[in-house]
Amino acid sequence: MAGHKSCRERKSVEHSEGHTTGLLQEEKSDYETTFLQPLNIGDRKGVFISKKTQEEIAEIVYVAAAGKLTIGAFVEHILRHHLEIHQDEIDVLFEQQFRKRFER
Repeated sequence: MAGHKSCRERKSVEHSEGHTTGLLQEEKSDYETTFLQPLNIGDRKGVFISKKTQEEIAEIVYVAAAGKLTIGAFVEHILRHHLEIHQDEIDVLFEQQFRKRFER
């Protein structure tokens, strides 16, 4: 999804008539579709995050998602999204490190 504008950039988009669009609702829909959908995670592993981050995530999950998903599902969505968006960069870094191992 390279080339997508950040939320901050999208909020400042203007129509040709010169007025800003009400993209907040559209962004919410995109956000809900991407991150706030229930997800059944079969084989799970634990990860550690700071208490502050966990509290912020819990607030999002329990309020914005109306308790429809777990913290784990939310984090899974975020990680999948990150990996998808940055796949090309990750592949390049992996290839660079892979080559370094064999050049020694």
